[in-house]
Amino acid sequence: GLQYLEVVFRYLASARENNELSWKQIKDIAEKAISEEAGRYVMTLAERTKNEGRLEGRLEGRLEGRLEGKLEGEIKGLKEAIELGITLKFPGDIDTVMAKVNKIDDLGTLKE
Repeated sequence: GLQYLEVVFRYLASARENNELSWKQIKDIAEKAISEEAGRYVMTLAERTKNEGRLEGRLEGRLEGRLEGKLEGEIKGLKEAIELGITLKFPGDIDTVMAKVNKIDDLGTLKE
């Protein structure tokens, strides 16, 4: 299959370098060398690569979704803990402080 094509193309390259064949002759030989079987192999390889790309994309999407969900859960939990702490320490300021806290979506900032 592919080894045969490699040999043919190496021969063609060598023959062209030595001016033994014209570009038209090289084209004709190459077209004969590339059979339907080779074409099918290339298509199968392309399909396989495409399917692997789809699978990789789905896996990345799932992982990204899980990480995003986990981060959102951590942020929500931290905001609830902040709200509880402020309610216990400064019950009169809860609305003002929580309005500011709820605008923060960065986990690192909330932890500070």
